[in-house]
Amino acid sequence: MNFDPATIKDLFAATRLINVVQTGIILFVGMALVRLASRSLATVLKRTLEPEQAILGAKASSYVMTGIVVLSALRQLGFDLQVFLGAAGILTVALGFASQTSVANVISGLFIIFERPFVIGDWVKIGSEGVAGEVLSIGFLSTRLRTGDNLMVRYPNEMLMKAQITNLTRHPIRRFDLRLGVSYSQNLRNFRRMLLDLARAHSLVLDEPKPTVVVDSFGDASLAVVFSVWTTTGNYFELKESLLLQIKDAFDKNGITAPAPISASFLASSPPRT
Repeated sequence: MNFDPATIKDLFAATRLINVVQTGIILFVGMALVRLASRSLATVLKRTLEPEQAILGAKASSYVMTGIVVLSALRQLGFDLQVFLGAAGILTVALGFASQTSVANVISGLFIIFERPFVIGDWVKIGSEGVAGEVLSIGFLSTRLRTGDNLMVRYPNEMLMKAQITNLTRHPIRRFDLRLGVSYSQNLRNFRRMLLDLARAHSLVLDEPKPTVVVDSFGDASLAVVFSVWTTTGNYFELKESLLLQIKDAFDKNGITAPAPISASFLASSPPRT
């Protein structure tokens, strides 16, 4: 039986075309199934895990399933997967040495997700003088914040693991401290009663824990008094502004002048008001 070389060439070309078509089908259908499975898995995980852990699990499973689809497509094209995986292993080792920072960020991201110093939606301050903002996402390599003036700031996870993190919204209530200078000629008991009356009448001040006025120290020209009130975390900045205005009005009404600068223990960066 004679074989025409042209016929054999056409046969191989047709077989190759079929393999390419099958590979395309595998990629198209496989990636569609990956997206569907990832969304379904994310929905299930959110019912049992914290949002950050659910997102991490869904991403990891998506990467694994995508890898399986890609390997299946390569096998359909005729690639020797053993050779391919061997080369991939060597490449992975080389990349590992070249990207130690990325590995450190991934490990730090896992610690952040499971230690949970903050979660998505929290307002945090990074460092003693750093940026404050709302946590938008916690990824494998970095964490993104949105500041009060609506800027996006990206922090590498390794940096966050080494930084001081102040969570401004972790607890449901928060204390506002105001340090006042009181003249030695001022009647301290009347001054204390005036501040406590303002606190009791303010709608945002909590009854428990009770407001307090404490003499902190004796200065050269005045007594240092700390006025402390508690409010819900969401009302903190509104309380701060309104209470300062009321105290100023009370000072004017009672003819009180402050012999020393007034300072409030609040953070400069505040959440945007809605």
